[in-house]
Amino acid sequence: MKKSKIKNQKSNSSGQALIMLLFFVLVGITIATAATFSVAANSEAATTQSEGIIAKEMADSGIEAAMVGILRNNDSYTGETITDINGGTVVVTVIGGSTKTINSVATNGNFVKEVQVIVTYNNNVLGVPTYWKEVN
Repeated sequence: MKKSKIKNQKSNSSGQALIMLLFFVLVGITIATAATFSVAANSEAATTQSEGIIAKEMADSGIEAAMVGILRNNDSYTGETITDINGGTVVVTVIGGSTKTINSVATNGNFVKEVQVIVTYNNNVLGVPTYWKEVN
């Protein structure tokens, strides 16, 4: 009889080992899944932030294009629309006489950024910007 009791204990302990192994595998899969969701959420947030930064840089580039346009066209430049190869657009408007206000509105996906600059232009000389600010 002692032999049968030992066999039952072995069978019982190997069943416990299998249950413990399954439990640890389940815990490992749960942790891996949670980590994957966390990485995906952080990646999406980083992409969103970078698209906003790109829109701001596009608006700044529109201001620079306007300054070059003013210098090339001798004060007759009033603005333009620039289309990015990725589908973004920049709308640049220039108003004023010797003191010009340049507005640049950039759209990149769902992000819209507007930059405004005030600059002087006298005798074919473009002055240093006195005001350069993101409007929205």
